[in-house]
Amino acid sequence: MAAHRDTSQPSHTTNQALSPAMPDAAEQLHDIQAVNEQLLISSLRERTSAEYLRRQLAFSTAITTSLGEGLYVLDTADRCTFVNPAAERMLGWSDDELRGRNISVVFPMLPVPAQAVPRFGTAQRDENALFVHRNGTLFSTAYSASPFTTSDGIAGAVITFRDMSEVRRLQRMREEYLALISHDLRAPLTAILGRAEILLRRLTQQGLDRDADSARIVIASSLRMNAMIEELLDRSRVGADTEMQQASVIDLVAVAQQMLDQTIAPDARAQITLHAVAALPVSAKEAQIKRVIVNLLTNALKFSARGAPIAVRVYQQGAEAIFAISDQGVGIAPEHLPHLFEKHYRVKTVEQVEGNGLGLYSSRLIVEAHGGRLWAESTLGVGSTFTLALPLSG
Repeated sequence: MAAHRDTSQPSHTTNQALSPAMPDAAEQLHDIQAVNEQLLISSLRERTSAEYLRRQLAFSTAITTSLGEGLYVLDTADRCTFVNPAAERMLGWSDDELRGRNISVVFPMLPVPAQAVPRFGTAQRDENALFVHRNGTLFSTAYSASPFTTSDGIAGAVITFRDMSEVRRLQRMREEYLALISHDLRAPLTAILGRAEILLRRLTQQGLDRDADSARIVIASSLRMNAMIEELLDRSRVGADTEMQQASVIDLVAVAQQMLDQTIAPDARAQITLHAVAALPVSAKEAQIKRVIVNLLTNALKFSARGAPIAVRVYQQGAEAIFAISDQGVGIAPEHLPHLFEKHYRVKTVEQVEGNGLGLYSSRLIVEAHGGRLWAESTLGVGSTFTLALPLSG
């Protein structure tokens, strides 16, 4: 009888041999699933990030396209990387034409505005710049340039600008209108003042003191009216473009002498002494400096007793030309000194004196626009000194 062989043992052995491999397969499957999940998450993140970037780009494009101001972007090699539609209209170049080209093609006859900004990272502004249209027409602009950075450092600059041509035209019209109004208002006052001064001399010679006092009142009223007209015009001038007039080299001594002789009444002129050097050349807009000097002279007379001495000194100090006027008036308290040159500021102790607080304010704006300084020193009950300092020419 043949012997029966148990074949189950080898099968059991085989199962035992295979069983350790089963966990490895499960782990591999788990790893594959984990990798797939990571890939899915990564893909979702990329799609989300791409969608976010697309939205941000669309948002930025909408903003720059709708801007009324011109905008262009430069890299560190002065190549144009973007021009918005407003800049295209003002410059006459399209974004496609300028992209990748050096911005100097837009400014063939002029220094390139803000050229140093992408290289050195310093912001720059200019309220009175000139840009040029593709057809060669120059136009007045105001621009602002700011650097932008990436993780690698300065990447370029963003320049925004606006066409100021219409603004400048309106400012010129305003200046012409103010000049016309000033002339029309002052012409009759000049005639009245001149006749009153002649009358005063004759009445004084005849010993008619009471009538002479009446003539003095006419003169003082005419001067006061003239000052009121000037202050009224100041309201319109304050904040106006200071570039409407061209600067020239003037003699500060001669201007001071001229203002003393032409704007101060004879009896008031007698109380003012002028101490000056031969000549002091400064580069300035003469009409504006005359206004400052008249404002300072008028203030000194306003706050001085009748007949009280007023000293005007014009001299050189270092690289500056100095005009200083000292009175022996009521003086100014220390707490008021820092605010004297603010708009509409008036010292409360002297409110009885006519004025609107614009004279010193407009004077400060003019002086600062000339690179100069204007300040006051005072002792209450003793008097005040107002000093104008301008850079010497040459």
